[in-house]
Amino acid sequence: MDSPTGKKWPTRPVDLLKQAASLKITVVCLLALVILVIWGTVYQAEFGLYPAQQKFFYSWYFLVLGVIPLPGTALIFCLLFINLVSALFFRIGFRLANLGNLITHTGILFLLVGSFLTFYFSQESSLVLKEGQTGNVSASSHLWELAIWTGPGDSAERDVFAVDTAGFKPGFAVDFPDLDLAVTVETFFRNCTPLKAADQTIVDLQEKPVEPEAEDNRAGGIFMIRPAGAGYRAVLFADEIVQAPLTHQGRPVFLCLRNKRFPLPVSLTLKDFKATFYPNSAIPRSFSSRVTLQSPGGDVGRDVVISMNKPLRYRDYTFFQSSYFVDEAGDEYTVLSVVKNRGRLLPYISSLWIFAGLLMQFLKKLLVSKKRGTTGLLLLGLFFMTGPLVAQVEDISAFSRVAIMEQGRIKPLDTFAENILKQFSGQDRFQGQPAIYWLARVLFSPSQALDDRVFLLTNPEVLDAIGVERRGKARERYSFSQLQGGYAKLYSLALAASKLESRDRSFVENEIIALYNKLYVFQQLAASFDFIQEGQQTGQSSFYRDMPLTIIPPHTMGEKNERWLNPHDIPAAGGPEISLLNDMAGSYQRADQPGFDRAVQAFNTLIQKQAGERLRPNAIALEVTYNRVAPFYRDKFFYGFAALCLLLSFIAWKKWFYRLAFLLLCTGFLLHLWGTVVRVIIRQRPPVTNLYETFLFTGLVAVLLGLVLELTGKRHTGLFTGSLAGFIMLLIAGKYALDGDTMGMLVAVLDSNFWLSAHVITIILGYAGIVLSGFIGHVYIIQRLFSPGRTDSLKNTFQGLYAIQAFGLLFTFLGTVLGGIWADQSWGRFWGWDPKENGALVILLWAALLFHARLAGWIRETGFAFGTVIGVMAVALAWFGVNLLGVGLHAYGFTSGVARWLFLFIFIELLFILFTTLALIPGYRGRGRLSGEQR
Repeated sequence: MDSPTGKKWPTRPVDLLKQAASLKITVVCLLALVILVIWGTVYQAEFGLYPAQQKFFYSWYFLVLGVIPLPGTALIFCLLFINLVSALFFRIGFRLANLGNLITHTGILFLLVGSFLTFYFSQESSLVLKEGQTGNVSASSHLWELAIWTGPGDSAERDVFAVDTAGFKPGFAVDFPDLDLAVTVETFFRNCTPLKAADQTIVDLQEKPVEPEAEDNRAGGIFMIRPAGAGYRAVLFADEIVQAPLTHQGRPVFLCLRNKRFPLPVSLTLKDFKATFYPNSAIPRSFSSRVTLQSPGGDVGRDVVISMNKPLRYRDYTFFQSSYFVDEAGDEYTVLSVVKNRGRLLPYISSLWIFAGLLMQFLKKLLVSKKRGTTGLLLLGLFFMTGPLVAQVEDISAFSRVAIMEQGRIKPLDTFAENILKQFSGQDRFQGQPAIYWLARVLFSPSQALDDRVFLLTNPEVLDAIGVERRGKARERYSFSQLQGGYAKLYSLALAASKLESRDRSFVENEIIALYNKLYVFQQLAASFDFIQEGQQTGQSSFYRDMPLTIIPPHTMGEKNERWLNPHDIPAAGGPEISLLNDMAGSYQRADQPGFDRAVQAFNTLIQKQAGERLRPNAIALEVTYNRVAPFYRDKFFYGFAALCLLLSFIAWKKWFYRLAFLLLCTGFLLHLWGTVVRVIIRQRPPVTNLYETFLFTGLVAVLLGLVLELTGKRHTGLFTGSLAGFIMLLIAGKYALDGDTMGMLVAVLDSNFWLSAHVITIILGYAGIVLSGFIGHVYIIQRLFSPGRTDSLKNTFQGLYAIQAFGLLFTFLGTVLGGIWADQSWGRFWGWDPKENGALVILLWAALLFHARLAGWIRETGFAFGTVIGVMAVALAWFGVNLLGVGLHAYGFTSGVARWLFLFIFIELLFILFTTLALIPGYRGRGRLSGEQR
């Protein structure tokens, strides 16, 4: 039989498999997965994770507009599986030369098999226990079942007959032969509200839209119960037990629509639950449940502690510490996630297998492509620890090292001052001096600080609303004295605005609340030393009790609810702290420098003694030095001038400007590295723990990769793209630094240095590679546009582009896998299609698509370069876009205005792609292929 093109259709199985091994099928499947993952992720924002999983990620097909069938992710994975099996036999082959490629693709096959087993044979549920309670049955949060039993309605000693509601629709019937009952579904709603009669009995149900979060849905249904010769119409609403006017063997019949239950092979008794928080904060530090495990065959009475990142594993089951709650009576309940998964180890094994293959392939390409040059690992040491770059400030240095407890972290007062001033004014210096000088004025001479213009207003409508005269530009700073006249009106407006949901507030209402909070904190700081005044009553109101100057540790450290105190928490007549603070304030007001220094030194010594080992003086002093050096602020100038000098080298003094650019980039990198290492020492954490640090670390890695490219023969390309990437990453990071202290404490699930190091650092390495390759892609496209005849230069640039993209693919895969392993350790789910996980997957799939499309001949060098530009957009969406959805386990806090800048960036990149593509099209038309294009 012939095809419409005249070719013969393959008829033999072997011929079909050869056709199925096509790289073009691989590319189409990868592109389809990218589209489905993006579509399903956006779908979650409105309909929730569980519906998105069922429609896009776990389905064989789904309907658009109710009639158009499209393939689901399960079908695409099935096609990829067939494509991979065929490729192993007919395209890749079992040859030693293809060992890396062979290992990678066999690992992907095992990963697909593991995903199949996990989807069809695993189950997720929860076990809720009160202290002293024993449980051996878990419940699903999104699956429902119809349960029928006879006997006492609330008795634990009962035989329950249950059926899953997954297939329920009008007319669906199910028999319960043991009870001589048949049940027919009249109506079933996944989410509804009950309609009750005057006696509070449920008479009907009203359907409601399905909530995005599965646990917020309350199922309900109307059923016809037909025993022999009779009938009963039952209206059932979630978890409400209904006694039917029926009996079976003389016992009453009860019905309930409830979350699906799963019997466990083991019983757990909750002996004690503990929730600890960081001092002076609501940030959870750890949750843990001490349980007694009892099983039929052994382990009787064995005590086990289940905590965050430390689950209990029993046969095929894993119990994870998920959350907790306290009821109105004050009883504590623990919530344990229960996961049953027989194929739990398959993702681990297959992922490591894939990484080994990718690494072998990457090293093979790297070594083969650089026969004429020196290629290998670039080892850079850290020899940049020369101390502060500015002179020490003699009259305030000791005071800047006073320790304060804020949001669970002990930090120097110098950092606290910078954070407060940034939040007030958007700057970390006042009148050219460090913020600690301004804070000292506020604390010790508040009357002088009233006229300091530190409150930044970006919308003059706020001033109009509170009746304060506008001064100067729209974006202007005001003093407390200038705003004081409108304080009463500001309070009433802020109180009214705070009662609105955050999504319903206008920009002006949000700024009104923010301004009121700033003025309130300023007044608290200014009143910190009111106790000096004779007869001043302290600690009598919430204004004094929650003052932010918490600089006095409790006398007994290590308490469960440890809390540092502010000066007003201690009676004016008690404690040596108050006496020293009195001396400190008095000396400052008298301009007695020696007396002030003595008081501060004595106070620091006393606090060190009371705080013990938790207060690290060397770390406090190092943090003050870090604040003075401001490494990342200075680095922006080093990187910016490096790029500028490189551009100037093309105009004049080529050799000297080039050397200066290289020196500036190296200096900036060392300063960048020093700042990163200092943060690690201060926090005793890996270098990436929050969104701010992802940009710092991505910039550092991008600069390092740029230097590696420059030193391995990619002249100008590595230097320019490395400096540009470093500058842009630090510029973005600076926007997040305005939020205040960026070295905050980690919530309980993130409190794992090992997994933070393993997952976050590796995936940031991958993102840095993808971003830098995108920068090089811009350079290549511009070179292709303006210098198409310089084939050697184009080839050199493309080699660097290709190598860095491969580096990005390698570490993005490893980081994504390690994230899955961490998730499996934390809540028993290697992959859950969370928006942040999907963002990483899109980046990974897109990078893989580029390499396969080039091998298939669908794109060449220019197409590959355009693809890397799109990869940068994918990284930006993974970083920021998921926060716009407002759903998922990884939705970080979002600063205002980020959405606008994100869309502007995407728009500019799309314009770049459009115009450069249009400019390059005539080259294809006039000369056929562009010169220099290679497969």
